[in-house]
Amino acid sequence: MKIVEFCIKHKVTTFLIFVIVVIFGLLGFSDLSLALLPNIDFPMAVVYATYPGAGPEEVEELVTRPIESACATVSGMEELASTSSENMSMVMVTFSDGTNMDMAALDLREKIDLVKSSLPEDCTAPTVMTINPDMMPVAVYALSGRDLADLQNLAEDVFPRPLSAWRALPRSTCRAVWKTKSRLSPMQTA
Repeated sequence: MKIVEFCIKHKVTTFLIFVIVVIFGLLGFSDLSLALLPNIDFPMAVVYATYPGAGPEEVEELVTRPIESACATVSGMEELASTSSENMSMVMVTFSDGTNMDMAALDLREKIDLVKSSLPEDCTAPTVMTINPDMMPVAVYALSGRDLADLQNLAEDVFPRPLSAWRALPRSTCRAVWKTKSRLSPMQTA
């Protein structure tokens, strides 16, 4: 009750305290940064290379294993997983939490450079990429229809200006994917 009595007796002081709290609140709110996601560093890097015309077994033996052996020597490496498929090798390297990913990626690139000469001639140079959540799309829109020109006009009507013109978006892209579906009736398959 003493706080209530104080506020009633000292109206001007109470009002000034209220104004000061509001001003500090507005100043604090204006300094808040706007971000889709907080700054997160995933302790993960991906190394991929392509070997055109090679089957999964060849890719594993000639490309994935040398890359894995190079990645296994990087300091701070916690887990190593790889996928070998037709024409492509992908090695995912997970580092311990708190690892400086810039330095880890640099170290990984140096180790990969040492094994480049042992890879087949047709194999592309392995690419090292760190995982960054800011690279992921915020929104994906899809339009479907029969005529590509109609879809283009619809997209221009829905999005009259490029999305990248908005200040909050760093970039936007538009891709056209043309897929055809064929449906067979049971009579056609017999």
